Amino acid sequence: MLNGIDPNIPPDLLDCLMRMGHGDEIVIADVNFPATSTAARTHWGKVIQMVGFDAPQIAGLITGLMPLDGLSDACA
Repeated sequence: MLNGIDPNIPPDLLDCLMRMGHGDEIVIADVNFPATSTAARTHWGKVIQMVGFDAPQIAGLITGLMPLDGLSDACA
């Protein structure tokens, strides 16, 4: 059993984060972003929707599990 994981994190997002490593990127975008076509060109290949959450909430959920990559000058 995994402890301390926010129940608002969908299984697909947890799986995606688990597979990420140094230098990998994730996009947090609004509904106007071309997510489906962008995701189709990635290794993951699909959109993870989090309806009802805003960008800061999603960023908080993600960074609560996985810190930003400090090895890159371009990290957020």
